[in-house]
Amino acid sequence: MFKRILKYIGLSILGLLLLVSAAILISGKHYIFKAVWATYFRGQSGPGIYDLDVFYYSTLDASENPEPWSEYDKMQELSIPMSQRGYMEELGTTSYLVIHNNQIIYEEYWDDHKEETVSNSFSMAKSYVSILVGIAIDKGYISSIDDPAGKYLDWFNDEGKEKITIRHLLEMSAGLNWEESGGNPLSHNAEAYYGWDLLKLVKTLEVAEEPGERLDYQSGNTQIVGFLLEEATGMSISEFAEKYLWSKIGTENDAHWSLDDEGGMEKAFCCVYATTRDFARLGRLINENGFYKGEMIVSTDYIIEMLTPAKIKENEEQMNDQYGLFYWLYPSGRYPVYYARGILGQYVISIPSQNLIIVRTGHKRDEKYELEDFKDMKGIMPEYRKYIERIGHPSDLFHYIDVAYAILEQKESLN
Repeated sequence: MFKRILKYIGLSILGLLLLVSAAILISGKHYIFKAVWATYFRGQSGPGIYDLDVFYYSTLDASENPEPWSEYDKMQELSIPMSQRGYMEELGTTSYLVIHNNQIIYEEYWDDHKEETVSNSFSMAKSYVSILVGIAIDKGYISSIDDPAGKYLDWFNDEGKEKITIRHLLEMSAGLNWEESGGNPLSHNAEAYYGWDLLKLVKTLEVAEEPGERLDYQSGNTQIVGFLLEEATGMSISEFAEKYLWSKIGTENDAHWSLDDEGGMEKAFCCVYATTRDFARLGRLINENGFYKGEMIVSTDYIIEMLTPAKIKENEEQMNDQYGLFYWLYPSGRYPVYYARGILGQYVISIPSQNLIIVRTGHKRDEKYELEDFKDMKGIMPEYRKYIERIGHPSDLFHYIDVAYAILEQKESLN
């Protein structure tokens, strides 16, 4: 009797799996098979920071003249406050790096993550793409971000798309019908991450509202800009980035960029894999207005525009003041903060007025957008509380800033 029950259960499960598989095949969402293999079969419930080997990828060679960061000679005497350490570890922090005046003053790695470990940037890649657009303008490949995207993409010139400019894409106001979701396996994001034909996917997008009106964060916008860069420059994104960015900023390690297929297209909306120290070089570019050690990598004019709030609405009542051109902004009183971020709490944070760079990588982001212990945090000016309570800034961002300020205070007490 017991064996018959087990057999019945087994056959029922098998039947259910066959039905689900048939439904997936009929729907055309074949990427779901890969998603299941790449997550549950690897002990994950979703995308992870060490997914590099799951996909084909390109390689961006490190600089021929690597320039290691200098290190503060009393770095071992500095520490993360105990009041913050537990919080950081609960979120699965894998690395935390603080650089002041272009010198590492604090660096820590957790578990198997090491100085030479590369991990996924997720949406921090969008900020790299923005920098690449600026470089493409400097080099004459693109005339202006106010050009229609269709000037460079002949398939982007019908059904209202002809009105969408590069600016609209960069400021996340293109008005397309991309479904942005980090958890829905049927979303555009899931198909873009696990699928193998990004061009086919973005060509299905339709205009859902007037472009240039409203902030609507859509990874598809970045992917379209990726195709635009490829067409405008005649190079893959990786080739262009290696030639004009990665090799020019003293990088010590190769970076990698996930592709949709073998020899395919870079996932421009995500998935640059690099070391924590090399991620920090993006922060240095911001702090130095597009220069690296006196050499212009991208024009200061573009950096200023990139870090200026896009003139669009967040909603019917509120104008945007938190997003530039694929870059996040937080006013923070006297010390404005600019940062790139990824969905699992990847951050490159720049505070130019303090010449401060903070990099955090890890497995989780705090999804709360408010801070109960707000009054005790040094990194936030009281008059800017409203910026935290809106959808733009996850609360863990402010913890990482606060920890950096605490470490900076420790350093100043030793000098």
